[in-house]
Amino acid sequence: PPSFFSSRDATIAMLRTENYLHQSHYNIHETVNRPSSPVSPSRLTPDRLSEPKPLRRTRSASPLPSKMGILSTERQTLLRRSWQRLPKQTFSDALMNDLVRKIGRNSFGDDPDSIELHRRYFMDLLSSIVDNLSEMEGTLNNWIETISRGHISTRIKPRDWDSFGESVMTVIPHYIGPGKHHKETVKSWTMLSSFLSDRLAAAARGNHSPNSPRLQVHHTLY
Repeated sequence: PPSFFSSRDATIAMLRTENYLHQSHYNIHETVNRPSSPVSPSRLTPDRLSEPKPLRRTRSASPLPSKMGILSTERQTLLRRSWQRLPKQTFSDALMNDLVRKIGRNSFGDDPDSIELHRRYFMDLLSSIVDNLSEMEGTLNNWIETISRGHISTRIKPRDWDSFGESVMTVIPHYIGPGKHHKETVKSWTMLSSFLSDRLAAAARGNHSPNSPRLQVHHTLY
C-alpha cells in the first residue's frame, strides 16, 4: 500500500541522512587533526620569503685606511715599539749578511770598509724613518731621494733596493717578540720595507713617483 512505501521511504531517507552526517563529522575531524605537511620550496611565493641576511664584510670590502702618511697611528706605534726593543748590532749584522748573499759582495764596491759603512748607513736610514713615520709623504720622502741619489757612485743598482727590503723582512721577524701584536707588527714592517724599496729604487733611477704601485697595493690589503 502507498502508506507502507511512504513510511519505508522515510525511514531509508532518515538512515541515509544520519549516515551522511556521521561521515561528514568524521571527515571534518580528520582534516582538523591531520598534521600539516611542509610546504615545498618550489611553491613558496615572494610574499612568503624572509628578508635576506646581510652579507658578511670581508677584508677586500673594508674601506681604505685614511691617508695619514703611509701608516696608521696604530701601525706607527707598533713600529716604534719594535724598533726600540731591537738589538741593533745583532740585527744590522744579520741584515748585511743576508743582503750580501742576495746581491753579492761586489755590489758594495771595492773599499774593504764598504760593508761596515753600508751597515751604518742602513741603520741610520731605518732609525730616521721610524722617527719620522708621520712625515713619510713629505720631508722624509725628499730626504730619501737625496741620500739615495748619493749612492749612484757605487755599484748598488735600483733593483738592489728590492733586495734590501726583502732582507729587512727576512731578518726582522726573528727579533719581534711573540704576542698578540706579533702578526700586525710584521705586517707593518712589510708595508714600510716595501715603501722604502720602491722609493729608493725610484730615486736611484731618478724617476721618483709619489704613488708607487706597491704602496697602493698595501693600502688596499691592510
